[in-house]
Amino acid sequence: MGIYYPLDSSNNVNIDTQLKAGYANYMNTTILNAQAITSNGSSNNIDVGGYPYVFVFIYVSAVSGSSPSLSVYLNAYDETSGQSVSIASVTGISSTGTYYISANGLAVRYVNVSWTVSGTSPS
Repeated sequence: MGIYYPLDSSNNVNIDTQLKAGYANYMNTTILNAQAITSNGSSNNIDVGGYPYVFVFIYVSAVSGSSPSLSVYLNAYDETSGQSVSIASVTGISSTGTYYISANGLAVRYVNVSWTVSGTSPS
């Protein structure tokens, strides 16, 4: 399975946030450069302290393999335990298209994105 994620014209996967408590009204952060996704993975933690909304945009431009499927998770990172907990997701992506995940009312400082792939012979 080859699933590619060029989320913008620069071929980046991005996370967008909105204003809260005097922070800049918009933050755009690259999570993952465009590439074939062939195995499970996760991003680094992203500091979203002060932003109440998070949007993750996923653009799938190619899918190959037998019964390919992708699931993408937006996770809250718990600084005390060091664990990430899924707070929103898009699961069962098996075709090209645009997908997104959103969360609001965040009471955490850090989030990250993780993904799982399944199917036969991901490429």
